Amino acid sequence: MAVEQSWSEFGDTLNNATDNFSVAWYPGYAIIKINGVIELPNMVDANNVLTSDARFDDIQGFLVDMSAAETINMSDMDLRVVAALGKAAPKYNPRKLKVAYVIRSPQIRNTIARAVDQYFHKEWDRMLFIDPHAALQWVRR
Repeated sequence: MAVEQSWSEFGDTLNNATDNFSVAWYPGYAIIKINGVIELPNMVDANNVLTSDARFDDIQGFLVDMSAAETINMSDMDLRVVAALGKAAPKYNPRKLKVAYVIRSPQIRNTIARAVDQYFHKEWDRMLFIDPHAALQWVRR
């Protein structure tokens, strides 16, 4: 089953989409799908769509699906900007959220792993996956 088709089985309730990302909301979690080239502007936009929605306050986690992304074009400073945006989010949802990243590209995986280790806040559990179904099971547990 292709990754692009696999999310439809979970009953997407609303889809905010642009050319570079989409956010789909489900009971208890959200899925952010990022396509093409991962750059600071689309990461900031995806973060804003996710955290400014009232449903964010009630989720237990979210999945960031980067499996269809071609490459990542973000400097360490860009990663720090994304990390800084994320530091405010736990104030709106005080739960210890689970954040799963689905990444197939070794280049993207290395960059995101570095960001998780060095820059992103530690209030949430974060894990990198290759298999989208394993990632979703982890978020939903």
